[in-house]
Amino acid sequence: MTSPTPNKLQRSLMRLDEAPAFMRGFVQNIILRRAVPFTGTAGVKFVSLTPERVEVHLANERRVQNHIGGVHASAMNLLAETATGMVVGMNCLLYTSDAADDM
Repeated sequence: MTSPTPNKLQRSLMRLDEAPAFMRGFVQNIILRRAVPFTGTAGVKFVSLTPERVEVHLANERRVQNHIGGVHASAMNLLAETATGMVVGMNCLLYTSDAADDM
């Protein structure tokens, strides 16, 4: 069985391997924050990105807090939506060039 062809998002993230190791996390966050601007506004950090797992981090800072000092429900929703959206995006065949040729 052959491994699936990486889709557009996976190929973009694989290009990060070309950056020096000490800069990869920083560059990755900049690229992904441009794709989803509110993640930058909220300060979401992408900790781990693989087709099987996405881990995001959000510090409990004033900009994402509710009236009692906890992380606002909308910020928690942003984390969940961001992580699931990235997993789906990295596994969606619609973004592969092979799938586009079949349409």
